[in-house]
Amino acid sequence: MTNQWKFPEFTVKFLVVQRLQSAIGQASVPENALKLTQDSIRHEIPLNRAKNSTRVLYVSAIALKLANNWQQSPQTIAAQLVESLKVLCSGDFTIEVAPSGIIQFELTDVALAVWLQRLAQTSLPLPESQILPVVSADRLFPIQYSHARCCSLLRMAHRDRIISIVEFDATRACFQTCRSDSDPPKSPTPPCPAPREETRGTLTQFSPFCRGGAPVPALGWGGSPGLKTHTTTRQIWSLSAPNPIPWLDDKKLRLVHPAEYNLISQLLTVLDSLAFVFGEYSDERSIDYFKLANSLSAAFQIFYSQCRIWGEVKIETPKLAQARLGLVLVTQSLLRFMLEDLLKAAAPLEL
Repeated sequence: MTNQWKFPEFTVKFLVVQRLQSAIGQASVPENALKLTQDSIRHEIPLNRAKNSTRVLYVSAIALKLANNWQQSPQTIAAQLVESLKVLCSGDFTIEVAPSGIIQFELTDVALAVWLQRLAQTSLPLPESQILPVVSADRLFPIQYSHARCCSLLRMAHRDRIISIVEFDATRACFQTCRSDSDPPKSPTPPCPAPREETRGTLTQFSPFCRGGAPVPALGWGGSPGLKTHTTTRQIWSLSAPNPIPWLDDKKLRLVHPAEYNLISQLLTVLDSLAFVFGEYSDERSIDYFKLANSLSAAFQIFYSQCRIWGEVKIETPKLAQARLGLVLVTQSLLRFMLEDLLKAAAPLEL
């Protein structure tokens, strides 16, 4: 498995849409029919993710939509498109056609692992949409709690040497790998410096790992004095080890627990819904950022309560522990993005 998702898209749904557009462009149909096709699907290619407890499955009724323009049956159109799609999607999706002409795209475990790896090591682009929702602090608290819990788990795993986290400081364009003060260094290294402070609004930010200082007193989340100060971070966290994260076990996804798949499913749902935010395509539908973030937070809490990382898992199946921590890292990254960049709220490192 390579470390990089080989396509620029962050959303799997948009990747499928692009492949469908390419297949339609390669179809053998009269020029006037192709022109009608391009006009009719310019704004939307019908594509949805099926609810499935064990597979990442997208379904498209594009053949039914094209039947009138192409003057062919949906089954004939689907068969023609699939010939091109199997080449375009080789290694990433397995493709089947239902008797009705519905085209089914199942994301392979290898492709899912590469997609997760990209999310774990790449920051999401700044949103193009400037529509900012107003959400009260008390409603945001469960989401902020989940983000802080993700950060706590990552710090603990780093200190227990299950993983090694590299923190990228974009403001200084340098990398620093931090360790717990109690961990004996393998080779002489300089001590962790005092926290690097960065003012953003009324909150103080500093490295999530280094100790030796305290945040400057500031206003709380809502900007009201007297509330407890919380630290937030804009740094990109990624793993220096293991790299890549062991998502797979002999080309099969290692994460098979229902709570693990539920969290992966929610990650897919959130990113598919935010495709227009990244500028991948235009969508006139309004998106409830809070609802998406809250659903992701709830899925993480279920995962956290049902999927152990320490104890027997750490000792007997360390790669499973690392894969679960990979999910924690991806969740933390997306929660931070939604809190800070979409909801304009703090993403606390600890509570």
